Amino acid sequence: MTILKLKYLTYNNGLPYYQRALPAHLQSHYKQKLLRIPLRTTLEPHEILAGYTEDISIAIQVNTLATQHNQLFKSKQLPEELPPLLPNKIVMLSEALKIYLSNHQRGNELRFIKYNEYKWNTFMGIVGDMPLHQISRTHGRLYRDKRSEQGVKTLTIKRELKSLCAIIRKTFLELDIDRNNPLSHIQIAGLGSDSVQRLPFTNQELSSLIHNCLEVNDSRRRAILIIAFTGMRLNEVLGLRHCDIFISDQDNAISYLEVRPHSHRRLKTKESSRDIPLIPILKDLIRQQLQSSKGCTFLFPDYIIDKNTLSNSASASLNKYIKRIGIPKSVHCLRHTMRDLLRETGATKDVIDSIGGWTSGDIGNLYGKGHSLSIKLNALLQAYQPFLHLESNQEAS
Repeated sequence: MTILKLKYLTYNNGLPYYQRALPAHLQSHYKQKLLRIPLRTTLEPHEILAGYTEDISIAIQVNTLATQHNQLFKSKQLPEELPPLLPNKIVMLSEALKIYLSNHQRGNELRFIKYNEYKWNTFMGIVGDMPLHQISRTHGRLYRDKRSEQGVKTLTIKRELKSLCAIIRKTFLELDIDRNNPLSHIQIAGLGSDSVQRLPFTNQELSSLIHNCLEVNDSRRRAILIIAFTGMRLNEVLGLRHCDIFISDQDNAISYLEVRPHSHRRLKTKESSRDIPLIPILKDLIRQQLQSSKGCTFLFPDYIIDKNTLSNSASASLNKYIKRIGIPKSVHCLRHTMRDLLRETGATKDVIDSIGGWTSGDIGNLYGKGHSLSIKLNALLQAYQPFLHLESNQEAS
């Protein structure tokens, strides 16, 4: 970048600033002697189209600010109402994330911090750093278009924009900036049309997966089997603690898993908090895993670190195994498979939702205790009846 020599233009650490001393008759009112405003170094889309260079853009910004201030600064008489000057401290985009995290209830969670750092740094890598008040819808559209060019799916771009909106909205609130969120309601053409549908396992694929997992029968395979026979989310399984497991051999007692939020694992929705009965094949597998993780708080301690579940690395590892045995599906597809199996047995939607922790949208389901363990267990036993013979075959071998 060329170091320009213009009136009111100065540089600090290589970054350009508009800097101008306030006349004596204005200093007492504005409580400052110097006006210093950081300048944008990233070209706006319209500047790129016009063929501007960075130097031309900086010169125009300086000239625009100088023109705005000239009449006020040079006038010897003060107007009845003095216009506001931009504050001496300008918050840059690079500072906004820190403000957001320091005022968010999850701002100390490592996983939450890293997720938002990645999203915000990606955004700044496209639009550049600039004063927060200069961000516009043009930058939102530029981000959308660049991410699309990078091959990012439209629904992913929508989720990213939602996260960026949250950061800007919270920062505006904390800084008392009264303006609309410039990144809200950015339209995305063909939203969802490029999504790849997650197909459930076929009966043959599910049988093959169960057989292979029972044969290996280690911690990772047991995690897959818990998901396969309960429809739990991977993050829910990895966050299971010993105190969440209730296994009984009494004839009239139903063994079950208690899914609740805790300090190491959040739940996706309120409906995710639920009790899931265990079909017989799972009771022995979970007993083995309890023994394997004896002395630990968590059922799968290898996937817990710094109060976080390592669901991303676990997902990659488990998906790799599933593909290695010749099944082109992911571990999350097991959740869709359970829903289909339950539906085929005639289970009602509210029973299916209560087992899987899905949001039903029916306000009536918010009242009462929900379905009993026995109703949910009967539904699961009917759904998985074609696969229960695999357990006896494994025991025989």
